[in-house]
Amino acid sequence: MQMLKRNAIIDLLKFLFAIVIVLQHINVIGVSNSEYLIGKYGFVSSEFFFIVSGYLLAHSTAKKDKIESNMLGVDTIHFILHKIQIIFPYFVSAWFIAFVSKCFIYKYGIADIYYNLIYSIWELMFLRMSGIYHFQSIGHTWFISAMFIVMIVIYPLNKALKDKFQLIIVPFITIIGYGFMSHNYKNIDISYSWGGGWVTWRCLGRFSRYL
Repeated sequence: MQMLKRNAIIDLLKFLFAIVIVLQHINVIGVSNSEYLIGKYGFVSSEFFFIVSGYLLAHSTAKKDKIESNMLGVDTIHFILHKIQIIFPYFVSAWFIAFVSKCFIYKYGIADIYYNLIYSIWELMFLRMSGIYHFQSIGHTWFISAMFIVMIVIYPLNKALKDKFQLIIVPFITIIGYGFMSHNYKNIDISYSWGGGWVTWRCLGRFSRYL
């Protein structure tokens, strides 16, 4: 099996944007004032990772053009489960550390721990961006949930419609989504605002527009 060649420039950009994201989040919790270092547009770093994810998804669908239409649903499920299988061990390890830390920091009782554990199921299933009420252990992994949710829509559409989806539907979704945010929030960065389903639609636009 031929290995996909790594792109040194993309790897360097990943590293740099990851640092920017860390600095932005440190600023959020008040440890430092990194805004003076990276400005008010640190959210652009998240955009970059959505670009990379969108490219990889398009690359995956392009390699499987021979799949029959009646197997599209099965192929979509297999694709998403494969992605989850890769990331889940790392995610659940980080979640466990975060959950236990919160229990100690906030001195939760047995009843609280049980309650929070039950409502953590949605975070562990990567459904936190669906809007379902949940207990949040890891605050800054929202994009993983958004990515898996929009993959359910984007993968089969990109597979079935190909250029119609990429050249017509995706630009339309992007324009409408960003137009909605700009009109209502006067900004395209609404990282800390809840807009109902539009938060996930925002991610849909971000994730898909670079396919």
